[in-house]
Amino acid sequence: MMFGMSISAWANTQLQEIKAYLNGELKIRMDGQIVQLKDANGKSVLPISYQGTTYLPVRAVSQLLDVDVSYNAQRKEVVIGEGSQTGNPSTPAQPAQPITPPAQPQPSPAVPDDTVKLVSWSDKAENGKLEVTASVQNTASSGKTVGIVATGYDKNGKAVETQGISGFVVGGHVRNFNVSLNAVDVIDSVKVELTGHRQQVELISYADRLHQGKLEVTGVVENGNEKGATTGIVVTAYDKNGKAIETKGTSGFVVGEHVRNFKVSLNAASQIARIEVKATGFADAVQVLSEASRVDNGKLVVEAVLENGYEKGKTLGIVVTGYDKNGKAVETKGSSGFVVGEHVRNFSVSLSSASNIDKVNIQITEED
Repeated sequence: MMFGMSISAWANTQLQEIKAYLNGELKIRMDGQIVQLKDANGKSVLPISYQGTTYLPVRAVSQLLDVDVSYNAQRKEVVIGEGSQTGNPSTPAQPAQPITPPAQPQPSPAVPDDTVKLVSWSDKAENGKLEVTASVQNTASSGKTVGIVATGYDKNGKAVETQGISGFVVGGHVRNFNVSLNAVDVIDSVKVELTGHRQQVELISYADRLHQGKLEVTGVVENGNEKGATTGIVVTAYDKNGKAIETKGTSGFVVGEHVRNFKVSLNAASQIARIEVKATGFADAVQVLSEASRVDNGKLVVEAVLENGYEKGKTLGIVVTGYDKNGKAVETKGSSGFVVGEHVRNFSVSLSSASNIDKVNIQITEED
């Protein structure tokens, strides 16, 4: 399909008229899976081929990679990874409500499909990674999507890394799956399990390890629905007293009946005693999934993970107010940014008056 773009109204700009092609034949493969490019409203978009070069829509790619993207009209700049705005949001803040995360469906019993067999698997250290290879047989006459999840454990039996992969297996055939684990230096044993028998979005496994001064959390989510869905993970870390001190989330599109790997890095590794990991994608409106706060370098760092449960993207944010022991507001700051529809975004605010703050109140801002 060939199209032209008229620029008669832009004669004094640097826009140039071209003739290019919408390339409906080109497929995008991410993490071993075919994915669909979509705009902020969830509408499918196509790559463009022009003079031997293929161009991908930046927002669609950023959404798949869970990277923020925005457009600064005044500067005529596409801003990638710097979409957050700090300061007083223009949208009036609404009173904070108690955090009631969206209800997650109870995991269905993981009853393996008798027609899918894990024939064999092996692992070996190679090029600084632990390569896990498995052969899976589909004994049924019809094809189906299956895969594997490999979880590495240290010598104390603690899960330190988990990764999954999935794909279509023709009826009666065998398919080989390969997963690479980075924590080869601490992995003492490996467990491999099959995917493809869940009926909804579920967090299959998660693991964590100390890596380069941060706590690296990996999680595998399976979308058991036939239709693709946006999901992810939200991680909340607690100190030895049970106080939530850090929270982060990430999300992305998962093809129907496939799995996807998610990773979150937490900065307060030395203070973390335990973590809680949940799947995202269940909100039907704007929802606070988690919040946390801690003192870091003399400042009070307050974090919140928001999920935009609407199909259409919108600008969200938080306003944090710190109060002293007498109930007087001593400092307030906000942060806001665009959140793609059905995705999550992390917000963080640092208050300088940490020594004077006895409690904080978080208010949510939302674009009308």
